[in-house]
Amino acid sequence: MSAHRGLTLTSSVVGAVIVALDGTVLTVAQPTLGRDLHASVAEVQWTSTGYLIAVASLLVFAGRVGDRYGHQRVFAVGMLGFGAASAGIGMAAGIGWVIGLRVVQGVFGALLQPATLGMLRAAYPPDRLGMPIALRTSAIGVAAAAGPLVGGALVTPFGWRSVFFVNVVPALAMGGLALAVRGPERTPPPGGGSTCPAPVSSRWPWRASCTPWSGFRTAAGRRCPRSG
Repeated sequence: MSAHRGLTLTSSVVGAVIVALDGTVLTVAQPTLGRDLHASVAEVQWTSTGYLIAVASLLVFAGRVGDRYGHQRVFAVGMLGFGAASAGIGMAAGIGWVIGLRVVQGVFGALLQPATLGMLRAAYPPDRLGMPIALRTSAIGVAAAAGPLVGGALVTPFGWRSVFFVNVVPALAMGGLALAVRGPERTPPPGGGSTCPAPVSSRWPWRASCTPWSGFRTAAGRRCPRSG
């Protein structure tokens, strides 16, 4: 495995994991958050619902943005925005700020998920794409399942804000690295055909585990039929 492919795989897994983890990590922190910010049950529930709606509703649009402007660039923007939103939530003074910034965090999370798939497809040839896609998909499932455990481990000693502050350093570091490192040139597959009809990632989210809660389902790693 080349150094660039290894870095791409690491970035893809980390990006997918933090989006999936943040979909469930707040579950055990919500009672503490509600007491600290004097929020109602409905308001506290929106701290998770707003995030998940933002991620799910923007996946297809985010995939098209990646196809248009480049998945590595969109990944960088998503990571930096996700990290900044996480820091803002950790410093929020009221429940309204938490809900609003969770929606913002979900918007950047939606940018991340298709971008992580697009980066892998650009870095690996079709016949070697199955392993990295499977690894990324498995990591999403583990992260979503482990969210409540991670949240409990952080909230008990450090408080609810820690579940957001923990995202900041890895998100900003990965985002800055994605801006600094030049991505590989994409080359057409042998025979002049297309591995997948364009746009790529906008056709993948629902079948290739883009959503944080989609677990281990994936159809990626198989060659898509040619259009026409």
